[in-house]
Amino acid sequence: MTEPQGAAERPELYADTSDGPGRALSEVLARWRSAFDARHTERVAALFTPDALFQGLGTTSFLSRERVREYYERVPAGTRAEVRIAYAYRLDGALGGIAEIRFTHPDRVRTAMVSVVLTRAGEQWLIRHWHAAATGA
Repeated sequence: MTEPQGAAERPELYADTSDGPGRALSEVLARWRSAFDARHTERVAALFTPDALFQGLGTTSFLSRERVREYYERVPAGTRAEVRIAYAYRLDGALGGIAEIRFTHPDRVRTAMVSVVLTRAGEQWLIRHWHAAATGA
């Protein structure tokens, strides 16, 4: 199948988390995991842009850092996360990636694939977009 004329180039994918976009995504998600596991919802929310587009494992999506904080406040106590970066890529002025996150709740385990877009805010990367989809595993 041929690409339509004028089709955008596909980004180069990086599975390596030691350099480039993979490293930046890995660092942001490591900070997310640390704050998530410790139930520091303010620290979790601070990793998102004020107008972040967020879709968690529920049915509602929203544009708000404050709503991100409220979402994470409803996560059951004792829930922990394991993060594995599948790949990362560069976008115009941003980074993107896919991660597999395994949530261990006190009474069950749930796995999700999460698409993330990061944007630069001064010297740090913040999450501009987060979309989680349960894998059924």
